[in-house]
Amino acid sequence: MISVPAPGRAAVAALMLALLSPLAAPAQEKPGKPVEKPGTPLEKEDEERIENRVPFPGPSKELARLQPLVGAWRGEETWREPRRYKRGEYEGFPGAEGYLTRTVEPGPGELSLVFRDDGRGPMGGVQGSGAIGWDPVTRFYLLDSVSSVFPGILRLTGRFEGADLVLSGDDTSTGEKRAVRLVLKDLGADGWTEALSRRESGRWEEVVRRTFRKAPPGPRP
Repeated sequence: MISVPAPGRAAVAALMLALLSPLAAPAQEKPGKPVEKPGTPLEKEDEERIENRVPFPGPSKELARLQPLVGAWRGEETWREPRRYKRGEYEGFPGAEGYLTRTVEPGPGELSLVFRDDGRGPMGGVQGSGAIGWDPVTRFYLLDSVSSVFPGILRLTGRFEGADLVLSGDDTSTGEKRAVRLVLKDLGADGWTEALSRRESGRWEEVVRRTFRKAPPGPRP
C-alpha cells in the first residue's frame, strides 16, 4: 500500500471532490419561436410574411372628379307637375318653383362625400341627407339618400357619360317600383344643373330640375 503524505492526501481529496461534483450546465432555451420585443427586425419580418393582407387604398381619382361638389350651395327648383307631389301638410297652392340649400363635405377618411339638404317645394318643407362614393369593385359611383318625405333609402349607381354624371336605380318610396334617373350636368366650381326623371310609359319624364350656385346655407329670404 502506497503511503501518501498528509499534504498530498488533502490535494487528492480536493481533486476527487471536484471530479465527483456535477458540472453546471449552461442554460438552454426551450425549442420554439424566440421571444421578441415589439419593433424588432424579427417582428417586422413576420409582418411581411402575413398572407392575404387587407389593402387600404387612398382616395381614388374617380372621387376627385366630384370635388367641385364640395361646398355650400343654393338650388333653384322647377317642378314639371307640382300638384302630383302636394302633401296634406302643405299650406297654399303648390307652384312649379322651389328652393334647396345643400352642403357637401368630405366623408370619413375623405373616401366619400356626404351631403345634407334643406328646402321647400310642392311637398312643403323637405330635409334630406346622403353620401356618394366610388366602388372599386363594380367600377360605379354609388349614391344613397334619405328624405323626410319618403321612407327607405334611395340607391342609385352610375358613371360619367362624357362630362355628365348619370345615376339610375329603382325608387320604391311610394310603394310602387319605378325606375329613376339623376343626371348632373356642367359640374364645375361655380355650380351645376341636375335633373331627376322617372320612367313613365316606357320613357323618361322629368320630375324636377335644380340649378345650383355657390351660396351660404340658409332659408330662402
